[in-house]
Amino acid sequence: MTACAHPTTPPAPGISQEPNARLSERPLIVKPAQGEMREWRPLPGQASAGTGWGNFNLFTIKIDRQHGGSPDAWFGTEDMPPGAEIPLHRHLHEDEVLYIPSGIAHAHVGALEGDAPGGSLIFVPRNTWVSIKNVGKTTIRLLFAFNAPGFDRYMRCESVTAGHKALPLDTQEDARCTKLGDVQYR
Repeated sequence: MTACAHPTTPPAPGISQEPNARLSERPLIVKPAQGEMREWRPLPGQASAGTGWGNFNLFTIKIDRQHGGSPDAWFGTEDMPPGAEIPLHRHLHEDEVLYIPSGIAHAHVGALEGDAPGGSLIFVPRNTWVSIKNVGKTTIRLLFAFNAPGFDRYMRCESVTAGHKALPLDTQEDARCTKLGDVQYR
């Protein structure tokens, strides 16, 4: 297996992937069908991607270092069909904001637990355990934002560009991606 420290999608023009390179921030208008569309790879022991995540496997990175040149914030979307769940996890170094535009999600955030109907925001401070489940009857277009890079590395490491063959992860690669992305799962 190859290391997954690099994304499979080339950077936007004018953006360097060099870790110490000065980034060229620029404004963007990102339309709904635009962005870096990616597909989760099956986790160890899964027959297909999404089986452990409630049968959803596509997400889109909209703004980050590669798309817009932001050295700090990044933003993405993910469709969660009814019953889909993001398992309990925490981001070690990043704050996260989740926006539920429609539908209803059930959230566990630190010591809080409750339903988040359409229009709700969920703030997840760094190092706080969180899980989200779509308990409604319609797909939720989950919007997520982070104040710092980190989890984007995990997401790219554990996925492929949409439309490419999503080979299963082995246990060592999954552990490497988790460490790379500053995230822990229970």
